[in-house]
Amino acid sequence: MGFSVGAGIQRVVKYALGHKLSRFAALLPNGVYGRKASASLLRTVSNNGGSVATLSNYNRTPQEITDAVTKLGQDYDAVLIADSPRIARIAAPLLVKQDGTKPQILGSELWSIDNNLKNVPALYGAWFASVPDGMFHQLSGKYKARYGVTPPRLASLGYDAILLAARISPNWPSNGDFCRKEAVIA
Repeated sequence: MGFSVGAGIQRVVKYALGHKLSRFAALLPNGVYGRKASASLLRTVSNNGGSVATLSNYNRTPQEITDAVTKLGQDYDAVLIADSPRIARIAAPLLVKQDGTKPQILGSELWSIDNNLKNVPALYGAWFASVPDGMFHQLSGKYKARYGVTPPRLASLGYDAILLAARISPNWPSNGDFCRKEAVIA
């Protein structure tokens, strides 16, 4: 049913490490999501031989994002923008280093909800973890045929939840609690 914050970031950071990037920076929103993203980045980089040059937190305003990018400095080869596509659109153009190069931009699983990111020049070549599109396209086609509109990407989570409930419901005792040992999928 998709990625958790930690799993998505772990996956994209390991991918970057596998492509010889080893020095990371991150733009992290203030709040629970930012703290979870930070913890995942730090743990993954530390456990896999990389290093974190700097972390920069912000509130979600254009000026604070600009300030956070400035605080990153220059000493990294990959930067994680652990936030929504809207924030990535603001931050990515600002990530050009003094020598004119651009670091490898990494994104979060939140980016998978925006099919238009491919049209943002500053994000060309950016990497982010996402669930495979094949199953979503299958759901999307059926949904559109029935309701006449394309579902949002997050609709797949509800669909997966219903499928999971249908799969384990035969094992639920009819007079018991929802979550019992007998109802666990073996």
